[in-house]
Amino acid sequence: MSIEYKLLATDIMDILSNIPKKKYVNEKLGFIEKKYDIVLPHIFKQFMCSSNEILKTADIWDYSEERSWYFLYEWINISIEETEKISSDSEYFSFVHSPVSEWNNLVDDYMIIGSDYAAGIVYFGIKKTDLNMKNPPVYMYHEANHITEWNLMFNHLSDYFLTVICDAILCECYDTAQKILIKYDWNYEVYDTELKEILNKYEIEINNLQKLSSMYQTSDDDWISCCYDSKEKVLFVFKNSENNMKLCVILKSK
Repeated sequence: MSIEYKLLATDIMDILSNIPKKKYVNEKLGFIEKKYDIVLPHIFKQFMCSSNEILKTADIWDYSEERSWYFLYEWINISIEETEKISSDSEYFSFVHSPVSEWNNLVDDYMIIGSDYAAGIVYFGIKKTDLNMKNPPVYMYHEANHITEWNLMFNHLSDYFLTVICDAILCECYDTAQKILIKYDWNYEVYDTELKEILNKYEIEINNLQKLSSMYQTSDDDWISCCYDSKEKVLFVFKNSENNMKLCVILKSK
């Protein structure tokens, strides 16, 4: 059997290696490490350095570009500076009246690694104190909540990366990935019927898929996944929503 079920996000980038990688990412990450006196997880640097244009409109930040801030405490500082008057009911009130050295009593500092590209109301981050972990968890903040309210979204950074790239390929909000894949001579086919024939043809076992929660799921039973036929060189990306399955089949044009 040639189906590989346990793919990493970097495996998908390797499969799509003819698409040019983003430039200067390694240099930008080195700058961040030096500026903040941190060591970024290897898995983070490996994925970011392998990323390409299919993630242009994905829910992850582009580290080939510089930003004015990367951490939550910086974001809070800038927000305070830009707010003319901080009233007692402001979410920043406690921060204004506490030294920065004590902000950790209010909220952990997070390195922000992504946000929803469509609306920019959701942010994803890794706790600064977790950056020494091999595969740290990823937390989510929604602007409707208090700035101190960050909730666990993914137990592992690798799951976040895999979800981001699968959602991008599925073109949940934008068709960027489809356009880039076609530009670089990949066939991009979508099926929501005739799935049984495809699964039988490639001998794909649904029960063997590693199923993840999509950023765009509508119920707890929804999932996304992917697998790869290493013999036929075909990538499969699945989305199951309300018991309706969508399948993207990606293979190199002949």
